[in-house]
Amino acid sequence: MSAVQIAGCSGAGKTTIAAVLARRGLAAIDADDDPLLARTVDAAGNVVEEEPEEPDFAWLSRHSWAWDPARLDELIRAAAPATLYVCGGADNQLELADRFTQVFLLEIDEPTMLARLDARRNYHDWGRIGDTREYLRRKLPELQDRLRASGAIPVDARQPIDDVVDAILSHTPAGPADVVVRDYSPADYSACRMLWVELTEHHRRIYEDPSIGGDDPGAAFDDYLAVPERVASWVADLDGRVVGLTGLFDRGTSGEVEPVVVTERLRSRGVGRLLIERVVTEAVARGYGYLAIRPVARNVRAIRRFYEAGFQTLGGHIDLTMDLADRRHRWLEGAPLADLDFRY
Repeated sequence: MSAVQIAGCSGAGKTTIAAVLARRGLAAIDADDDPLLARTVDAAGNVVEEEPEEPDFAWLSRHSWAWDPARLDELIRAAAPATLYVCGGADNQLELADRFTQVFLLEIDEPTMLARLDARRNYHDWGRIGDTREYLRRKLPELQDRLRASGAIPVDARQPIDDVVDAILSHTPAGPADVVVRDYSPADYSACRMLWVELTEHHRRIYEDPSIGGDDPGAAFDDYLAVPERVASWVADLDGRVVGLTGLFDRGTSGEVEPVVVTERLRSRGVGRLLIERVVTEAVARGYGYLAIRPVARNVRAIRRFYEAGFQTLGGHIDLTMDLADRRHRWLEGAPLADLDFRY
């Protein structure tokens, strides 16, 4: 059994991160959503059934937000053998630190916290009622200092949420030690077709365009297999399950990586780097002078990962595009190059 805590003050993003982790196929809970785990208690440890509408400092000083240790243990056991990501915090969390193999601190500054509290309208108004706002202002630096001193791993939670999750997962025990990169075989067809669907769904999300890939996005995998320039493909295999796909195209004196796709639950865990390393090995063996990779412009997370993997030179040609038709998605501003601002 193992568990990881993702802690931080109100507005740090714990609830949203729990949802993203769950979407990636990991066992994750928003601790505040479990009434048997997280509850308000008085100084004697008795559970408070009803809180005042406008909590003042006097009431706040006599009460705390506490986790039930037995319930926490139960949740961790129920998630086993998977690691449970517990997104949340409590005033007694340091007393329960031995339950966690890692603790992450979602660091934010006061302006960020207050802006997020003001924007939050969908589930509770803590930070806008009574003295709770000033209470949180005072609590923020003290809580962050205490967690840092206890050994929590700090993560800048002002970043886009996917970048925050990537940063967390990059520190957690990952699958690469158990992942084997091997040649693609026809038996992998169905699993790889589903990976292609995952890749298309990701493109749909980042471009906010559900039409990308058409009615059968997996059909593009069939087109990929038929490309004559494809000289090899490899899969990442974890315990007999295909969790990633890559390939190499022959471009004459150079090669091209196409694609690099990892199932969502294992992204940012080093699997993509293993796949790229296999392609690089093959490209060197074939004597190519260059190896290129061509992510879509808006896949910023992938571009950063490819840069870290060594793709740090702009190639001989850059696609400059003129849009001649109506689009289901809107272009984003802010891609500078050669002192010019491009949309992407």
